[in-house]
Amino acid sequence: MRQEILEFDSPTEQITNEHIDFIIKCTVKGDSNPTFMWSYNGQTLKEKTISGKYSVLEGGLMVRNVTRLDSGKYTCRAFETTNKSSVSGITVIELKVKHKPVFLNYMEGDPVDLYVFQSDSVNLTCQNSAEPAANMTWSFNGKYFVNPADHYIVTFNRPEKLGSYSCTASNFLGKVTRRFNLIEGFKPKMPSGLSVSRVGDNYIELQVVPNDKGDELIGYRVEYVTKVVEPSGNTFESFDMMNFNTTEGPFVLVNLKPNTEYITKILARNRAGFSEYTEPIVVRTSPEIINSGVPALFDGFFKQLLTAVAVASFAARL
Repeated sequence: MRQEILEFDSPTEQITNEHIDFIIKCTVKGDSNPTFMWSYNGQTLKEKTISGKYSVLEGGLMVRNVTRLDSGKYTCRAFETTNKSSVSGITVIELKVKHKPVFLNYMEGDPVDLYVFQSDSVNLTCQNSAEPAANMTWSFNGKYFVNPADHYIVTFNRPEKLGSYSCTASNFLGKVTRRFNLIEGFKPKMPSGLSVSRVGDNYIELQVVPNDKGDELIGYRVEYVTKVVEPSGNTFESFDMMNFNTTEGPFVLVNLKPNTEYITKILARNRAGFSEYTEPIVVRTSPEIINSGVPALFDGFFKQLLTAVAVASFAARL
């Protein structure tokens, strides 16, 4: 059987607008009548599909209700087999979808409050997706300045750099604007009085002396480490960390191993940053409780109940 190559007669770059149905054209030269197969992002699009997002039609691939997320590279395969020859070919078509700028990452708040320490730098990011590519404009305290990039790095080395920044990404289809408040931050003081209030076979409750209200805390972070011995005899450290979005203890570490030493320390958090960690303390969980006088089924249920109570108590304080 003679193998030949089909030649395609379609542009390798095709452009459409959002929110319409669009046919990505894929045809071949000559009088042949091949079968077509399409794929996108590694997924094969079925030939017989006549509804839904895609339909393989004569002369192309129908994409319904096109959005910017449909942009990318589509693979069109064509093949035709007879008793005398086998003819095939492949082409990659890039679909570009015209759309107004959209920021790539979500940032909470408008304006976004950003805290910076003396001599530190902060990246004001306005990375976006747009077709055609967006033009960038920037301003500081209402005055425009030149910066064609989609991000701007500010180094806080004098008070005059604090204030209101904004960026706007625009093309002929629309624009988006993001605003930042650059604020001088301060780190909270290191917590004091780290202690254990209660301990069980699978949990540890920690307490600290509350920080001053002036630290404007949003919570604490606990780091806890233990040594793990593998069946092979190798030993390594298991590191875990938990954020608590509350300023009131106790701070409960759950799902721990019984009769195991944990090295724990805690830091304070505010919107500007983190304090230093306290000096670590070593806490050992209790041995596993085994009550031979209680039926095994009830004993297992009782242990699960204790764990559920500890978890619920912890979740209620988040």
